[in-house]
Formats: sequence, structure tokens, C-alpha cells
Amino acid sequence: MRYTVSALLLLWALAASAQVPGGGNNELVVNLYNQLQELQDEVLNLRGLVEQQGYQLQRLQTESRDRYLDLDNRLQALTSGATATAPLNAPAVTAPATPATGSAAGAATPRNAPVASATPAGSARAASSGVVAADPQALRLDEQETYRTALNLLLEENKPLDAAARFQSYIERFPSGRLFTNALYWQGEAFILVGRNQEAIDVFNRLLKEYPLDAKAPGAMLKAGVAYDRMNKRSTADGLWKDLQTRFPTATAEINAAQDYLRRR
Repeated sequence: MRYTVSALLLLWALAASAQVPGGGNNELVVNLYNQLQELQDEVLNLRGLVEQQGYQLQRLQTESRDRYLDLDNRLQALTSGATATAPLNAPAVTAPATPATGSAAGAATPRNAPVASATPAGSARAASSGVVAADPQALRLDEQETYRTALNLLLEENKPLDAAARFQSYIERFPSGRLFTNALYWQGEAFILVGRNQEAIDVFNRLLKEYPLDAKAPGAMLKAGVAYDRMNKRSTADGLWKDLQTRFPTATAEINAAQDYLRRR
């Protein structure tokens, strides 16, 4: 392809030189050709840079996805092996369950949403924010740092109660943050790990009601079933796991996990 373009450039230069009277046509042709050749080389170099950057971007996206899947799998392993025990060094705080009633609640709940004893969003927020005392240091962190700190507390340091508080800080400070639904989901996971299953259900139901099409919604429905199961509400848990495939037919991983839970009965 390069030789074809070069030949076209040479023909163009010859045509341009033919219009110049007198001598020096050969020198003009050579100068024009050299200039055009340099431009072509620069274009090729730029094209190579663009391709290289595209490859690097694709690799970063793949690595980010792999890291996320790894974190998710690790937390699922922690959750499946955890026992429903009361949190250490903290008073038990259970949100009062107030079933959603009325046409407004029905309109806000998407089709096949789990029927849960969820509290209103404000009540859930107040209940979860009372888990531990607010950490003044968290207020100095930006959005990414707040989220990363909370996730590290949960996955790396195995401090789910502290992680729940940090996720609550993110939820309250960054209600429009790009990781908002992730923060809700992981906070629910943290509540399960410390045995605060009703609070986990409140968080998961909020995610399902307010963000029914989010990528974390299938996981929220799956883990809401886990929380119900640990509260010995097995019929509710089974109903969620059975309905998951109907509501999220493309969520293969969550569907398989739900079916695995059902097979353990």
C-alpha cells in the first residue's frame, strides 16, 4: 500500500512540475516528492501510535475486568463461608421492617422484583449510617479513594463492619457517583458478613428498586436471597432465586449461583 501511495505522490509531483516554465523541474519534483514522503511517514507513525494506544486501552479494560471478577469471586467465597454472627464491638442495629404499600410502591418496583420487607430509602440510610460512628478521616477522601478504601477494608483487611461504614460514607457523599450501585452492592455484602441480614436486604432492595437495569441488580437479587435464607425465611429466599432467571435471563453467573443454592436444599 505504501508503494502505491508513493507512486501516486510522484505522479502528482510530476504533474505539478510540468506547469513550471524553464529549468529546475527535476529539482522541484525531487523536493516535492521528499516533502510528501515525509508527510506520509508522519501519517504512518501517527497511525501506529493510535493502534498502539488502542491496544493498550483494550488491555487495561481487560485487566480491570479481570481484577473486578477476581474481587467479586473472592467476596462470594468469603460470604459463603461466613457464619451469621453478631458484629464485634458494636450494638446490633436492625432497621424496622415496613412493607411497601400503596400504588406508589407498586409503580416503583420493577416486574418480578422480590417482595421484601424493605424500609424506605431514607430509613435504610439512617439505619446503616448508625452501624458505627462516622470517621472524620473519610470525609477528606475523594470519590475513588472512598470507594477503594471501603473495598480494601472488605476484601483485603477482612473488616466488613468498617467497610460498611465507609461504603455508607460514599453513598451519602456521592449519590451521583459512577460507583454508587457498586457501593450499595458491596455494603449489602458487608452486612451479610456481620450477620445484619435485614440491613443487607434493605440495601439490596434499594438497588433493585432504584436501579433495576444496573449490572449489579442480578447480584443484589441473588444476595437478598442469601440474607433471607440466613434469617430462616427459606420460602422467600427460594422465591427470589427461582425468579432471578425470569427477571434477568442474561445474568448467567447469578442464575447458576441461584440454582446451586436451590440444589443444596
